[in-house]
Amino acid sequence: MDMNKVLKPVQYIRIIYALKKDIEEWAEANLQDLWPGKFQLSYMQVLIYIDEDGTTNKLLAQQAQISKQAMSRIISNMIEKNIIEVQPIEADKRYSKITLTDLGKEIVRESHLRFSKYIETISEGGDWKSIVDSLTALSSLLKK
Repeated sequence: MDMNKVLKPVQYIRIIYALKKDIEEWAEANLQDLWPGKFQLSYMQVLIYIDEDGTTNKLLAQQAQISKQAMSRIISNMIEKNIIEVQPIEADKRYSKITLTDLGKEIVRESHLRFSKYIETISEGGDWKSIVDSLTALSSLLKK
């Protein structure tokens, strides 16, 4: 590894914070029209973890790193907006299965398309392979 290319830890923190802030600002400006009512970024944080087969509230809270109490509020709001549905799991009544409605699926699909265009825009002129490699490395670190 070329030690001249290694950044100081504070520089990594600044880069990650700046990227997070930029993505949040982009999302609030570019996804609002998809939502019934006021867009909240916490909704997106939850929606990205609901797969086609659905998921449980407990697993969703763990994956989105949100407390059960906050998750309950988010779930209630998204049910009211017809973005998700919640059904009891027959095998174990203590748990419910959370699935996307047609509106929820459309929001996720359109959000993915718009975010892909955003990534293309911010990476123009850059080394796309390096960007992908960096994001892949960060992703693997987060899984540890």
